[in-house]
Amino acid sequence: MEIINIYDSNNQDVDLLIQWDRGIVLYFNDNIFEDDDDYTVHLFTDNMDEAMVVEAILDENGILSVELPDDLLTLGQAITGYICTRNDDEYRNIYYFKIPVRKKPQPCNYIHVDSNEYVILEDKLEEIEANVELAKSHADNAFICEQNAKQSEENALVSEQNAKLSEEKSLEYSNQSLAYANQSLEYANQSQEYMNTALEYSNQSLIHSTTSQEYANDSLEYSKQSQEFANQSLEYSNNSLASSQSSQEYAVDSLEHSNQSKNYSDLSLQYANQSQEYMNTALEHSEKIQQHINTTEQYISEIDGYIDDAKSYADSSKASADNASLSEQNAKTSEIKAEEFAEELRALYDGNSPVSSITIEEIDAIITSLN
Repeated sequence: MEIINIYDSNNQDVDLLIQWDRGIVLYFNDNIFEDDDDYTVHLFTDNMDEAMVVEAILDENGILSVELPDDLLTLGQAITGYICTRNDDEYRNIYYFKIPVRKKPQPCNYIHVDSNEYVILEDKLEEIEANVELAKSHADNAFICEQNAKQSEENALVSEQNAKLSEEKSLEYSNQSLAYANQSLEYANQSQEYMNTALEYSNQSLIHSTTSQEYANDSLEYSKQSQEFANQSLEYSNNSLASSQSSQEYAVDSLEHSNQSKNYSDLSLQYANQSQEYMNTALEHSEKIQQHINTTEQYISEIDGYIDDAKSYADSSKASADNASLSEQNAKTSEIKAEEFAEELRALYDGNSPVSSITIEEIDAIITSLN
């Protein structure tokens, strides 16, 4: 089995490693590796009973690379490695290497955990600081959610008040519309009465007109009779004073009948004029009824609008109440998480507790609580 040369990322020979170094990658670039094979590297020290198995990477240029586990460099002992290949059912070691490790004291910012892993405290502090900012952001969001919840609650209260006002306004308009409807019915009844009165006057006027016509006919007949009597009176005037007097009486009667006929004609005209006045009054009442009907329809339309507004306000109130409840729950949850994280940070940075006693599990627990 051959010893293989080891290089770093700058293609320089690697003949020594330093204890506590991290992220060391070894390169093997002798163009001796096949693309079809899978490669692993077994790494160990003289005091280890088991070797660590690390997958190696072969790039397009035929250079094989492997990253040393940081745990090996913490031991401060020489590291031996075997490069193994698997091809079909064959698994064998093809090259090996050994690198000495120079010891040095443990850096003060390295933290040891139960898994024999060492981490740099500054790295974890950066992660914690990032999560502190995230916690602050959560707290700010919680405050915003709380403000939004209060605003939603206020909006819900306003919506409820508007809904009550709309309901009261709708009831007011309903009562007003009912009053207008009753008034319209009253006007309709009154108009019917006026129409009946007008009809009665028309019938009475017709009766008087007929009576007047009869009186006129009688007057004409009396006039004719009076003329006859006058002729007879003139004819008999020379012969009989009694006949003259009788003719004069007939003339007087004829004049009385003529006057009576004229009175009936005037009364008929008076009834006709009164009937026309009643017809005009009935027409005015009809126009008022139409105006009240139009006003009633307008109030009904406004009532429908207020009812729709009331329904919309009711829906908005319900949605606002739901959003307010959800926002309040989210705000409480965020506030609890922020308080818990603040307590854990205060425990973490307590000056009475040495940094080296903080384990990686405690730090991860804090980070997990923020997510």
